[in-house]
Amino acid sequence: MTSALETMAYVVIPSLQVRDFNAEANQYVVGIPSITGFTGFGHGLERYLQTLGWSLAVEGVAVMLHELELHAGHPKCPAALQGAKDFINPPIIEEIKGDLRVTLVIRLVGEDSDALVTQVENSFSTPALRLALTQWIYSNPCCGGSCQDMKGLRLIPATEQQDDEYLLAMLQRLQPQDKGFWVVPRYDLLLQHQLEGQDVLDALFDTQRRTQQKLESQTEPRWRRDAWIRNEKRWLVPLAVGYQAIEAPQQREGVRDGARHVYAEPLTSIGELVYATHWLWQADFTFEHVFWVHRYDAQQQIYFVTTLAF
Repeated sequence: MTSALETMAYVVIPSLQVRDFNAEANQYVVGIPSITGFTGFGHGLERYLQTLGWSLAVEGVAVMLHELELHAGHPKCPAALQGAKDFINPPIIEEIKGDLRVTLVIRLVGEDSDALVTQVENSFSTPALRLALTQWIYSNPCCGGSCQDMKGLRLIPATEQQDDEYLLAMLQRLQPQDKGFWVVPRYDLLLQHQLEGQDVLDALFDTQRRTQQKLESQTEPRWRRDAWIRNEKRWLVPLAVGYQAIEAPQQREGVRDGARHVYAEPLTSIGELVYATHWLWQADFTFEHVFWVHRYDAQQQIYFVTTLAF
């Protein structure tokens, strides 16, 4: 984000039900969808707002996870099962879907002009815009799944400092009835292990291992995951966070809008599920810690997502 852009508004989508989302975040991660699925949903909302005459851009999508349930695998049917003849059947691959319930907070930025500030203050939280965005949400997929229900869309102008305080208070009020976990990056953990000489893949696996631990209140040890940080109510989880280019971008036929195309491999890292009911009241909580944004590392040719504070 450039210095000319300022926070103008927030779109809060509480307790959004997403059915049949794509649980295969990439070839290596099954469970929490790729974070780019949520940021891409925000980008789609940005494009729709611009068709309605709003000069706003999305710079940050916060993800609070409430529930996630995976379905039993469904095989992707090879062509021979669909009537094709003289076809050698490939192995049947499980297609993993699921249902989730999530609260999304989308941060909208724009140029700090009197005209835009006036438009946001007078027209952003109107019933007409709320209805239009509600219809857009129900008509568009999120993480490959269908959006089927939510607990009342909130449109919050944020042209003053107290508007951020209002957003925080609103999220705090929602917690007793709808507890959830913020999804945040923890790339620093892998970097720390890498600096100590450990292979980065081994470090990722170590965060998910199970060990026998005995608490003071227990007579027998139990299997536990190192990923569960008991005192702080946090989980470490693998996340799909972007792509590593394996070639230089180039022009290819059939690419939308004439954009350059690049072949890439998926990027997997570590994230953390932080108990929102606990963290929202802590002094170290800021929205910069939870707003995911797109970034590009030209030196390493990495297209990835991270949070504003990282």
